[in-house]
Amino acid sequence: MVGLLLMAFISFLFAGLGIPLMLRKVPRNILYGVRTRDTLETPQCWYEANAYAGKLLICYGVVTLLGALILYFIAGDNKQLFAPLLLGLYLFSFMVVTVMVYRYLYLFKKKRLGSDDEPNKRL
Repeated sequence: MVGLLLMAFISFLFAGLGIPLMLRKVPRNILYGVRTRDTLETPQCWYEANAYAGKLLICYGVVTLLGALILYFIAGDNKQLFAPLLLGLYLFSFMVVTVMVYRYLYLFKKKRLGSDDEPNKRL
């Protein structure tokens, strides 16, 4: 039961950390948010990427909370089964979020560069 409460706390923590990002309330900084060369260069990129990441963090918190509840009811108090499954859920979900954010940044940068190159194509 303690493991389930800890996982619920972690899930709520990630969802809570996603809310200010989604609402675009976090200015560029070196501690909190998606920090890449592109996001630290322009405010537009920072806020777009972090708003998207914030939505994903909220989804991550909800999915991991539901997953922890389901796994708890499947595994019960069997820590040898519950702990590895839960760890796998958290790690896999976080990798999916990370890949989705970097894909979003790639597409955002590609779109931004594509719009800058159009006047040159007409020449």
